[in-house]
Amino acid sequence: MAGKYAGNGYGKKLLEECIQDSKDKDGIVLLASDKKRPYLSDKNFFLKQGFEVCDFAPPYFELLVYKNNPNAISPTFNKPAKNNICTNQRGLTVYYSNQCPYTEYYTNTVLRELADKANIPLNIIKITTREEALNSPSPFTIYSAFLNGKFITHDILNESKFSKLIQTAGA
Repeated sequence: MAGKYAGNGYGKKLLEECIQDSKDKDGIVLLASDKKRPYLSDKNFFLKQGFEVCDFAPPYFELLVYKNNPNAISPTFNKPAKNNICTNQRGLTVYYSNQCPYTEYYTNTVLRELADKANIPLNIIKITTREEALNSPSPFTIYSAFLNGKFITHDILNESKFSKLIQTAGA
């Protein structure tokens, strides 16, 4: 929780409800990162609640699990996410889904305009099925950007973020 809701125990109460609701399942899995990052779960909060890190995918994604069944197999990232390499080696490639209401607009309108203005080839891949998500080169299927095949961010690129990343990457 953030802002005025932080420190009131709402996150812990919500998680307790999720754990209770999952009692008839092997457990709960969530995506986090090596440190606090935008749009990813706060790993430290979940570790304090009994979750464990069970896998890692470059450059910073971590899979956490809370096991109701101690004999359950720990989940893992699949091979494309572990490799974290986009097959398109030229220009900017963005994988996105409509899990966030802003990705459609920022990807197909804002990013398209920015890439055109910077004369950078843009390849947009919309994830619409479970299979596409499972085969994505990033575990963050809401939005992931790759430049010349290399992952650069899971953060939606607006004009200032785009300019900074392109300058840093030397595109």
